[in-house]
Formats: sequence, C-alpha cells, structure tokens
Amino acid sequence: MFFVRFLYNVWAVMLFGLLVLKAMLVAFVTSWLPEKTHLRYLLKFCQYGLRVWAGLTGVKINVVNSHYVDPEKQYVFIANHTANGDVVIMTAAIKNIFVGLGKKEVENMPFLGYLFKRVCVLVDRKDPEDRRRSVEAVKKRASQGLSVTLFPEGTFADEATVPLLPFHSGAFRIAIDLQLPIVPMVLVGVRSLLTNNKLPMHPCTITCIYTPPINTAGLTHDDVPALKEQIFKRIEAMVIEHEPLFKHLKNKETQPIA
Repeated sequence: MFFVRFLYNVWAVMLFGLLVLKAMLVAFVTSWLPEKTHLRYLLKFCQYGLRVWAGLTGVKINVVNSHYVDPEKQYVFIANHTANGDVVIMTAAIKNIFVGLGKKEVENMPFLGYLFKRVCVLVDRKDPEDRRRSVEAVKKRASQGLSVTLFPEGTFADEATVPLLPFHSGAFRIAIDLQLPIVPMVLVGVRSLLTNNKLPMHPCTITCIYTPPINTAGLTHDDVPALKEQIFKRIEAMVIEHEPLFKHLKNKETQPIA
C-alpha cells in the first residue's frame, strides 16, 4: 500500500509540474498581447489544464448549481478558505475569466510564483499602502471585463475547529465599488486532498457549490456590515450542512460574525 501511495504521489506531482511548466510557456508566449487577452489565454489554459490534472489523478470535482452563473458575465466570487488547494479547485471549477487576490509570499515559490504574479494581484497584508494598491489593481483588471475571486477570511485555520473565520470587509467594499453581483460559494472536502496541507496527496471528491448571486447595484459602503453578515451566515450554514467535519453543529447555534 505504501508503494502504491508513493507511485500515486509521484504521478500527481509530475503531472502538476508538467502543467505548471506548460502554463509558464503559455504565459511567456502570450505576454506580448494586450493584458486582457493575455490573461484570458493563460487562465483558460490553467482552468482546462487543472480539470485534466484532476481527472488523471482521481480528484473528482463536483460543481453544484452551476446554473446560477453565466460564464460570459462578471461576478465577484466569494468562498470559504479551507486549505492551500482552494485556489486550484476554484480555478478548475469556475468557467468565468477572473482575477484573484493572493498573498505576496507566494511570489517566492519556484515556478508557481511566476504564474501567480501573472494571474493574481499579490498583496502584502501587513502594509496598508500595499493593500490599497492591490485593491486598485483588482478594480483595474475588473474594468477590463474580468470577474474577481476573493477569500474574505483572508487565511485558513491550521485545524478545522470552526466552519468559518471572521470575514474582513475588503471583499465587500470591492464588490460594491465595482457594482458587480456577489456569488457566495462553498468548497467542501478540499482538506482531503492534502492532509494538513502537506504531501502525500490523496484521491478524493471535492464539491464546489454555487449559491444564488446577490445584487450590489445601488449599495454603498454603509451597506458593507449587513452584506458581510448576510453572506457569512449563508456560507456558514452551507459549510455546516455539507462539510462532514462540521455536521455535529447542525441545529446548534453557530458563532456570530465578528
């Protein structure tokens, strides 16, 4: 069994490495194109490539309620943050072309850092000026017709002790500034891919659940607290309903939003 698990992980890591190298080539070849076109080619390749990678490694991605989303329209996708694999799963599940907001630390990752800098806006969360700059950069890309993906928790807990960490307000301010509908999403089972976010990997089933979009047209920053609470409660209820780690909380009073 250990040998089979070892071979599986070698296979999965080799395939992922090959995908990253091909994505870097696509990024380089299309870098001379206008930014919007460059991002579309690169993201389409990454989305398709990650779906193929998942299929070849026994990682089944179930997308539920996809009818709520039009691949040709713009949204702000907001999801729970559970593990390092969230970015991979969201990229594979979402068909819209999007820009993400990522931690600046990822740019130091070999090879992957190059790709993250191409497809995401990276932010130093400890630097207020850099946070402001990153928000403006996200808005600029969104003005080119791209959707936006955000994790309002900002990070994830090492141990699955609560369904959600408190939400930050930035994601909701961005959605209101852009006047784009918010699509709350729930990721279930991502922790099964990499236990404790480390190798070895495991074949598993991961579910991505869309919920109905929430219109932000006409909202202002004064509406952020209510909007944040509404979406927090929706995602929290869905996590408790569908994530086996938290099913013991069903029918119990859950934590209030911070």
